[in-house]
Amino acid sequence: MTTYRSHCLIRSLIDSGKDYVVSMLDSLGKLAGAKTEAKGAYPGWQPDANSP
Repeated sequence: MTTYRSHCLIRSLIDSGKDYVVSMLDSLGKLAGAKTEAKGAYPGWQPDANSP
């Protein structure tokens, strides 16, 4: 059996956007017959429009 690992650090302005991406990655993994696991989380944040 071959093992591949992928680690993704997902961030978004809003938590629902991040949750959507995690859900899509989970679905792709399941379609490929892979075991998936989501753990840890970054919170959403407010962008600073004046940031360079």
